[in-house]
Amino acid sequence: MTKSERVTITIITVMLIMLCLSNLFASRQYELNVDTGEKIYTRPLLDSTPVWIDLDIVQPDGVEVSIIKSVYREGYTEYVYKRNFAVMLDSLSGYWCYAKQGEDGWLESTGYPIHLHNPANIGIIFFERPTDERIEELIQRSRNEESQSKYFNAPWIKMPSIGDIQSLVIYIILADQNPTTSFNDNGFFNGNNSNSSSIQRYYYETSIQNLNLSAKHYA
Repeated sequence: MTKSERVTITIITVMLIMLCLSNLFASRQYELNVDTGEKIYTRPLLDSTPVWIDLDIVQPDGVEVSIIKSVYREGYTEYVYKRNFAVMLDSLSGYWCYAKQGEDGWLESTGYPIHLHNPANIGIIFFERPTDERIEELIQRSRNEESQSKYFNAPWIKMPSIGDIQSLVIYIILADQNPTTSFNDNGFFNGNNSNSSSIQRYYYETSIQNLNLSAKHYA
């Protein structure tokens, strides 16, 4: 075997190993406790390097404090003070305070403003976070919101603001309620003369005569 062949085989081997590792860590790995059903994770939930954003905040008493916003690729965001202590905006006082894990697994405010208290004196430990289950909830919520945002911002969702557009009107008769309009009652929807108060006329005027919206009716 020549030297070039050995180099080629080595490169291919390394690439295969990297591919296997990427597949292995594509999703979070865990072992299931068959007795309790608890997931015992074998790798960190947040294993990406976050993007750090420096924020200069002003507390209600006028003191300026610097904190860091950490945004993880997985969809989790946290705020830390001095790169070690979890902090959050206290909804009651309006101060940024040290945070700790509550009984429900979420982070909660301690009520101690970060610029007025030494964390060592109030029992605050490094890197407080919600439980893994709560973090997973936040990540899933973030993914759902991102999916919804992509859907509702898609081109087919947006109605044009100019041109000739047709809408569909479907009449429904309920078993315990008589119809309030006739299937042939077209004036409420269509009608574009100057005396009309139809939906078509409304869009025609508000679009400065650029949108003509007409309706088709089906029972």
